[in-house]
Amino acid sequence: MSRRFFPSERTTQKPRPITPRRATTKAPPSAAPAPIHSPNRNTPPLWAPGTVPGINLVDIVIAIAVLLGALHGYRRGLWLSVAQYAGLVIGVIIGAALAPDAIRKLSVPPGGAAALAAILIMLAGGSLGYTFGSLIGGPLRKRLIRAGRPGRAELAGGALFSALMMLLTAWFLGISFSRGPNPGVARLVQSSSVVGTMTSILPPPPGLLTGVQQTISAAPFPTTFSASEPGVAKLELPANADTPAVRTAARSVWRVEGHGCGGIVTGSSYPVARGYLITNAHVIVGTSGTTLVQGSSGLTVSATVVLVDPSRDVAILRAPAVSAAGLETGSAQPGTQGAVVGYPGGGAEDVEPAVVNQQQAADGRDIYGQGAVRRNIVILQSLVRPGNSGGPLVDLNGRVLGLVFAASSSHPGQAYALTNEEVADDVRLGTSRASRVDASVYDCAV
Repeated sequence: MSRRFFPSERTTQKPRPITPRRATTKAPPSAAPAPIHSPNRNTPPLWAPGTVPGINLVDIVIAIAVLLGALHGYRRGLWLSVAQYAGLVIGVIIGAALAPDAIRKLSVPPGGAAALAAILIMLAGGSLGYTFGSLIGGPLRKRLIRAGRPGRAELAGGALFSALMMLLTAWFLGISFSRGPNPGVARLVQSSSVVGTMTSILPPPPGLLTGVQQTISAAPFPTTFSASEPGVAKLELPANADTPAVRTAARSVWRVEGHGCGGIVTGSSYPVARGYLITNAHVIVGTSGTTLVQGSSGLTVSATVVLVDPSRDVAILRAPAVSAAGLETGSAQPGTQGAVVGYPGGGAEDVEPAVVNQQQAADGRDIYGQGAVRRNIVILQSLVRPGNSGGPLVDLNGRVLGLVFAASSSHPGQAYALTNEEVADDVRLGTSRASRVDASVYDCAV
C-alpha cells in the first residue's frame, strides 16, 4: 500500500545515575588502599520490572488485570459473571464486525485515528452487551441468594471464570498491539512471556476479529504472522548496493498506479515475462484504471489486471507495451546481499541496501486479515516502506530473490518478501491469461 507511514521512533538516552558516596575512614599510611566499590554498579535492586527472567511490564499489567478480574468475579459469583461476560463478548464481536465499515464511511484517516476509532466502537458494543448481561444475570443471582444456594463453590467459579476472561482479553489486545502502531509497545508486547505462551497454545483469533485487529495495529501491510513476529540477528548490509547489475534490474521496475480506495493507490512491479508484470494484490484491489510509470524515463503505459490472489498477496498485470523480458531469478540464501527496488510513497524510484536473513514458512492471514494462509517467505533487512510493495528483492547481480510485500511493525529494518517458489504458480497461471479481471469489485485491503 502507499502513502501510509510508520511514525519515526525517537530514542533518548537516560542520564547515568549518580553513584552515591560513602563515608570512609582514612587508612594508615602503611596500609594498602581500600578497594573502590560502587553500590549501584552491577548490583540490581531486589526486584524491578525485567529483573525476573522472562517477565516484563506487560506480564505484570496482565497479572494485575487477572487478579482484579478474579476479585470482581468472586463478588459477582459464577452465573452473574457468565451473563455479564457473555454480553460483553457478543457486544465486542458486533462492534468488531461494524468497525471497519464505520471507519470507512466516516472517512477516518488510517493509523492511530483508525485504531482509536476501532477500539471505541468495540468498547461501546462491549459496554452495551455487558449491561444487557447484567440485566439478565442480576435477577438470576438474586433468586439464588434468596434460595440460599450461592456458596463458596459458586463464588470461586465466578473468580476463576472472570480471571480466564481477563486473560483472553489481554491476549487478544496483546497480539493486536504487537504489530503497532507504536514500535516500542509492539516490541514490549512481543517479549511478554504471558502473551507468547498463550499464542503458542491458542489458535489464531477468528477472521472476524483479525480484521479489527489489523485496524487496531494500524499496520499498512498484510498480516505476515498470526502470532508474534520473529526477531532475527542483524547481518551486515552491503556497503554499496548500487552495482551495474542492480541498476540494470531497476530500469525494469515500474510504479503501479490505480484509482480507488479514497484516492490514488501506488505500489511497485517488475516483469516476469514479456508483457507481464507481478505486483502485490493489496496494491490493486479496489482500484480501476491501472497504469504503469517507468521511473527512469517517465513513460506511462496502461495495464490490465489478469490475476488476483488475495491469499498469497499476488497480482499479475498484462501490459503489452512493456517489452522487457522477465528478470532473472536467484536463490535467497542466508547472508546474501542485495537491494530492494521500488517506489516508496509513490515517489521516485529508490534502491535500498538489503541482506537476506533466512527463509521460513509463515502462518499469517490474507490481505483482508481474514482467511488463514501459510506463505513461504524471505526475512530480510532493509528499509521497506509503503509503496515498495510489489517491487523486487534482488541480489548484487540483479537476480530476483523475492517479491517484497510487507515490513515489520515491531522490528525496525526488518521486512518480508515472497519467495520465487511461492509465487511461481500465480506467475505460470497469470502469464497464460489475456482476459481482464475487474479489480474494483474487490474490497480495499490494508
